[in-house]
Amino acid sequence: MIRGRGLRFGVLGQLEIVRDTAPVIIASPKQRIALATLLLQANKFVTKGELADRIWENGLPANVCASLHTHMSRLRQALGDDGSLIMTRDSGYSVFATEETLDILRFRNLVSLAAEARRRGDIEHESRMLREALALWRGPALADVDSESLQCEVVPALERTHACARTLVRRGDRPR
Repeated sequence: MIRGRGLRFGVLGQLEIVRDTAPVIIASPKQRIALATLLLQANKFVTKGELADRIWENGLPANVCASLHTHMSRLRQALGDDGSLIMTRDSGYSVFATEETLDILRFRNLVSLAAEARRRGDIEHESRMLREALALWRGPALADVDSESLQCEVVPALERTHACARTLVRRGDRPR
């Protein structure tokens, strides 16, 4: 978990939300799925249709727009969001996050910096960036988010990147 302004989020393990130093509990499974979906696509708009499909995998409710609005309102309330964290447009929602507030953004940046270092032939810097990236992982990604679609469609790619980083670090540990 990375220190940020008030709220910090973690998806590289169980879904984790912290305000300053206190955990924020989101008990509703549907709100957890919505938040995880938004965090995985931080700073991009997620359509209402995609959110609805993730939340109601086994069939949409009769009034999906009203139900989605209710869940998003309750999620905002639980997060203490004044509208600056979760943005709304007619077509969907977006969550604002930075490397300092969301572990997956930091992880992706560190992996990118490691790749740049490797291209430059700086294996020591590459190894340092990969170790820092790996230290962000607290277990299987989104292990406690009950969404078959996230677990089947999104988490495997994250786990492959994690495994690749572990392999590269081990390879860099070998004497040359």
